[in-house]
Amino acid sequence: MCIKTGRGGSRQGRQAKQAKINAKLPILRGDCGSVPVSSESERPQIRLDGNTIHLAGCWTSLTLERALAGLPRKLPREGVIAVDFAELGLLDTSGAWFISRSLRDLEGSGREVRTLNVSRDVRALLDLVASQPDPREVKFTTPRFTFLQRCGLATVQIYASILEYLELLGRTVSRWVLLMGSGRVRLPQFFEIVEETGVNAVPIIILLAFLIGVVITYQGLFVLRTYGAVIFAANLAGVTILREMGPLIVAIVVAGRTGSAFAAQIGAMRAADEVDAMVSMGLNPLEILVLPRVFGLMLTLPLLTVLADMSGIVGAALTAQLVAGISPYAFLTQMGSAIGPATALTGLAKAPIFAVVIATVGCFHGFKAESSAESVGRRTTRSVVQGIFFVIVIDAAFSVAYSTLGL
Repeated sequence: MCIKTGRGGSRQGRQAKQAKINAKLPILRGDCGSVPVSSESERPQIRLDGNTIHLAGCWTSLTLERALAGLPRKLPREGVIAVDFAELGLLDTSGAWFISRSLRDLEGSGREVRTLNVSRDVRALLDLVASQPDPREVKFTTPRFTFLQRCGLATVQIYASILEYLELLGRTVSRWVLLMGSGRVRLPQFFEIVEETGVNAVPIIILLAFLIGVVITYQGLFVLRTYGAVIFAANLAGVTILREMGPLIVAIVVAGRTGSAFAAQIGAMRAADEVDAMVSMGLNPLEILVLPRVFGLMLTLPLLTVLADMSGIVGAALTAQLVAGISPYAFLTQMGSAIGPATALTGLAKAPIFAVVIATVGCFHGFKAESSAESVGRRTTRSVVQGIFFVIVIDAAFSVAYSTLGL
């Protein structure tokens, strides 16, 4: 909003001065403050004359910086402060807000302020600005919810996320069936995912599984030594590693390492609009981004589980020899009498299910990322947390099922 005010003097003098302004600044007549002020007489000026402050020139959004530089540093300590608008030229909403704020600050400091020679238009604009809340005093508060309200909102969000994830899972499976029927599989991307998720993860998987075997056997020996049954530590280590800890540790490590990578990669592509570009070119993002990751992880996770089982057994046998003096031959012989191929197969059967869940959860959160680094980071964190959570839940379901079936 921009208005043009009259200046002091006779009617003919004001018209002559206004004609000069209009001739020099023709654009200011239609769009206040759209061009720089070129004349010293048209720039915002503040002149202090005793207890009277004279405002002159053009007060627009482009000239307020000059007005701030011309503010009087000291005002009279006594008497009424008068603000004279007689020489005011152009005024827009920004200038009116600055003047209104300054008058409000003077009144707030205990000074009495009067305005002189204020035209009807200027008064209307100043009253309009003054009726609005001061941005400096507005306090933005976040809505507070009760515990039940937060629980309800979280439940609704979780329910919506589950539905969206199931939709992605169903679309992935249907696309999988179509690709298997046509024989169209992207082998370069598949092998790249195998190398990234499998080969590069071998060192950390072997190290962690070895340490898990050491810890399980050491704790088992500590308890069984009381009963003179240290040899049965082999039974404990074999069943625990092959059936539970091997697949579970591998799945947790892959969920933290690979699931987060999937979410970050696809999230970065979402932020760069690369996924939308694929769709616009007629390509299916599920076929290019999701299925190679699912296939690759379904191949590598069982292989990593086998390596983890072997490494865990080596760590267990080494610990039994160093702590209890049980030879590796005796340890493996006792373990073979307690376990069979079914024990290893029940553990390996979990790996493909874990792979599908980890890959699809990571891709799901990558697709849900928005065009910002913060959103990509938040979705990456959620993919790790939810991937590990689902892995543990599925592992518990497998344990209950195996116990029910007597396996």
